Amino acid sequence: MKKSAFSIKEFTLILFGLGLLSVTLLNSSFSEKALASANSTNVNSSSDLSNLDLGTPIYVEKYTVPKNGSEQFIGNGTLFGLDVVVAEGNATFVSRDNNTVFIHGTAQLALNDGNQTDVAPYTFEAIGYYYEDGSFENNGVAIFDNISVGKLSGLNNMVGVFKGKSDPSGNGTFLMWKLK
Repeated sequence: MKKSAFSIKEFTLILFGLGLLSVTLLNSSFSEKALASANSTNVNSSSDLSNLDLGTPIYVEKYTVPKNGSEQFIGNGTLFGLDVVVAEGNATFVSRDNNTVFIHGTAQLALNDGNQTDVAPYTFEAIGYYYEDGSFENNGVAIFDNISVGKLSGLNNMVGVFKGKSDPSGNGTFLMWKLK
């Protein structure tokens, strides 16, 4: 019986080396293509990416912060010119240093017509700051899935950026812009 030229251990090491070489070459090729794509003529300068004009907010809401410190909220506002939009949601606040909090949760916008046929649910994340006078401010992002219906279906697959601010009495304003 003829003995094989390589032991199982040597054969395994050769296969491992070839696999590692293949991954390295593929990664290098992918990186070059990604860099070439980033340097394509579709982007004329870095200012094309850094000049962000949000324009007029698509949603303006007035709300009152619950006195019991609840993480549930409700507000009324105007969305795309449609009055009496109700916002309801739940949030989790995670305290950080320097009076800041990380906020994440879910919410739903709905026309206040009683039948709940025009709704737009979304998830959100934000960073908030508590000021010494008791006021609060936050900035964040809202991600709308593709399940908005009725007059609010225009929010499907939308990314919104928002800013909220409440005074020491808990009266607040919330603004959201559509990120284009």
